Amino acid sequence: MTQILAITKDGVERLETVDRRKKLWIIVDDKKNVKEVLESVGIKNDFFVELLAKDSRPRVEEFEGGFFVILRRPNRGGSSQVSFVLGKNFLVSMGAEYESARKRVEMDDSARSLERLLYLLLDSVLDEYFRLIEGIEEEIARLETELLSRPDESTMKKIYSTNRKLTRLRRMSWPLRDVFGTLEAEDSLGEKERFRDLYERGIQIMESIEVNSELLSEMIEIYLESINRRLSEIMKVLTIVSTIFIPLTFIVGVYGMNFRNMPELEWEYSYPAVLAFMVVITVAMIFYFRKKGWM
Repeated sequence: MTQILAITKDGVERLETVDRRKKLWIIVDDKKNVKEVLESVGIKNDFFVELLAKDSRPRVEEFEGGFFVILRRPNRGGSSQVSFVLGKNFLVSMGAEYESARKRVEMDDSARSLERLLYLLLDSVLDEYFRLIEGIEEEIARLETELLSRPDESTMKKIYSTNRKLTRLRRMSWPLRDVFGTLEAEDSLGEKERFRDLYERGIQIMESIEVNSELLSEMIEIYLESINRRLSEIMKVLTIVSTIFIPLTFIVGVYGMNFRNMPELEWEYSYPAVLAFMVVITVAMIFYFRKKGWM
């Protein structure tokens, strides 16, 4: 479905067909209509049709009298392409969330220029990035709490899952700097301060992603350290137990040789005496380990 809107001094007026005498905002919901829409505003270049009809890398392409702007719009399942064509008296948008921009144009007469409308639509795309970053930051906060209590293997899986989301978001956001930097540097655009604001917001998104990526890396290190510390504690306990049993095993081994001329074998109290001696050795070793701080 394609919506054709005329931006007037009073707001937004819906049209049935393209009227190139008016300032137009054309909202394209189906890529199949791209060629027809572009031809209706005077663009017959097949290359530009392919840019919008297929998934293309984020970029700004200039044509006579205007610009193509292509971005990736993030969502929880991945991303989708968002495309804009800004001409002298028209703006074609495809894939962007347009309701908030439409309300702004209807309520605010200062937002009724096509460049301001492009800014509002691009800003709504950046809002999607910030919403995803906020969601990831909430996940990281929960993981930090879990990490400080009793982390297990599921904690590590959650950390890696969050890190994958962040990596995917970094890959999508990387071209933002180039796209908005190109728009900011374009002399023919009148809303330079607003496009500079988009550029700075794009940089802020990338910085937030890097900060959260570093946090996740530190959390992975903390988790591995906690695992190593837990293994060290287990090994320490096992080593102490093994050390205690070494002299006991020696004593049992000596008296288990069954030589005929072992005088202790004929003594009435030899069995309880050996057991008592083994208990004394055990207690003495435990006392020594505690004094050294090994237990």
